[in-house]
Amino acid sequence: MRKKIFAGILSLLLSVSILPVSVNAAENKEAMYTDGFEKAADYAKYTAGTDESLNGRAIWIEGVATKYDTNTNSIIVKTNEGNWAVFCGDGGTDNYKSLVQESVGKNIRVFGKYCGINTTLQLPRIDFIQSDIYERAYRLETADNDFRISYPDYVIDVPALDSENTYGNLTYKDSSQMIKNADDDTLFYYFTEKIPVFMLIHEEELTNSIYDGKSDEEILNNFENYYNMNSKYVVRKERTKIGDTEGIICESSFKDDDMPSSMCLYCYMTIIDRHYYYFGFTQPYLASETVKRLIPQMLADVRYDNGSAPAPTEDIEETEESASAEASEDVEAPADVEAPAEPEDTTEAEAPAAPETAKKFPTLEEAKGRYTMTVEMVQDKGGNKKQTGENIYWGENELANYNEETGVCTLTQDDFIAVITFGYDQNGNVVCHGTIQSGNNVGSVIGIRTSD
Repeated sequence: MRKKIFAGILSLLLSVSILPVSVNAAENKEAMYTDGFEKAADYAKYTAGTDESLNGRAIWIEGVATKYDTNTNSIIVKTNEGNWAVFCGDGGTDNYKSLVQESVGKNIRVFGKYCGINTTLQLPRIDFIQSDIYERAYRLETADNDFRISYPDYVIDVPALDSENTYGNLTYKDSSQMIKNADDDTLFYYFTEKIPVFMLIHEEELTNSIYDGKSDEEILNNFENYYNMNSKYVVRKERTKIGDTEGIICESSFKDDDMPSSMCLYCYMTIIDRHYYYFGFTQPYLASETVKRLIPQMLADVRYDNGSAPAPTEDIEETEESASAEASEDVEAPADVEAPAEPEDTTEAEAPAAPETAKKFPTLEEAKGRYTMTVEMVQDKGGNKKQTGENIYWGENELANYNEETGVCTLTQDDFIAVITFGYDQNGNVVCHGTIQSGNNVGSVIGIRTSD
């Protein structure tokens, strides 16, 4: 995903301050994702119940949830125009039913579909439990955006935290009921394969030179700013403590072209012993209560072990010693030493050909890998900033727009664009160069591939 803050190139760009950051309020109390919904202000039109063309129309209301009617599974909402019956579905998990009861007495907004008249209550009815969660942001939420329930809450129960898992040096509560997958740098949790709600956990040791001289607080601020700067909506960003760890909670939503709808990020970020940890949930549009409450439960008794396991350390040392020994053997081989000392014996036919330079541009597989990159920016207020970063990884996500025929890859995000061209140097190494523009700041980037 493009929002991954641990993409090395983006961290490098942040370090030279080329990405403009707008300041957002800590709490967003505005109604979000109202497009496609009609505010049901003409109460008489809906209470008549005679206009069949209104059935199924996407509408929203705002008022006080006065009570829950058990006979009709409905919350009675008193608006300025009149009362509504907010139907809460015929089923739902125990967790969902508990959340419904929590909404009573609160000022709420409901985004749903008009479904005629509730004949028992003789009130216009709105249904917010809609299974097509990509279609629109159907939900019930408080007017301060602090509480929200939607279809995922209706079908997902809170998993039992019946085990523990250690990721990096952090041990937290885990659940055998959730589906787990992992790639090289991220651990994924899914409630079910049928609902697009998932959690990801990432850990990274902050060894890159861009973090030198920066406090944990400054690094977290940079991460927070990056996560929020391209968001369509920022709901919250606040300092908090979970267990014994100090960190930041960010809640925002964004639109990614690879997704069928806007998506939310609800995450907790912390730094412990110069290790960055990210626990974040993603679901369509806006975060609902089930996912928001699970992270604190998982981290309630979190433990951190800063001791390195001896076995892996010894294995690494052994590997390095072995590699060193092999390298020494290669250097001591007489043929390897004498060959470059006798250029007069090297005929034109015997001279090694230039390494693959006939092929102008790397394939996608050849372009993938870790790079040492230098970014130099000319700032709109004058002056240059230059920063070099190592082990910056370019993978399939970063190279999604790579053209093997031209060697060009374009990265775009709102007020940021980079056009990078990949090629070869005279020694056959994969290298890259390009231009970057962010707001009024422009600059250049060069790099060389150093490893897979």
